Amino acid sequence: MELFAIAALTHEEMARVDKRLYKNLLDECYFTFPHLVFLMDKFGGCRMLQSYFNGKLHVQFSEILDLGHMIAVPAYRQKYFDMVDRKDFLEKLNLLLKWAWPIPQGNTVANVPRNYGN
Repeated sequence: MELFAIAALTHEEMARVDKRLYKNLLDECYFTFPHLVFLMDKFGGCRMLQSYFNGKLHVQFSEILDLGHMIAVPAYRQKYFDMVDRKDFLEKLNLLLKWAWPIPQGNTVANVPRNYGN
C-alpha cells in the first residue's frame, strides 16, 4: 500500500506536465518528481518514504519506528518529558528530521541530462 501511494503521487504529478512545452526534450529526462511521505498508523508505528522518478521510480524508506509509547497527554501541570523516555524521543525525532531535511552529499549541482531510451 505504501508503494502504491508513492506511485500514485508520482503519476499524478507527471500527468500535469505539459509535454507540448517540452516536445524537443522527450528523449532526455529533466524531471525527477521527488516526493516525501510520512506514514503513521493508529498504533503509533511510522515510517518515511522518499522517492524520485528519473525514467525509473526509485524509493527509499526508513525503518518502522514505534512511537506508540510516546502518544501521551500530560495531566495538569505535568510535563510531557516526565512521561516519556526523553532520549528515545529525541533519537527518533532526529531520525525523522534527517529524512525530512537531509544533508546533501557529493555533487548536487551538476546539470547533466540523462538520456533514456534507445
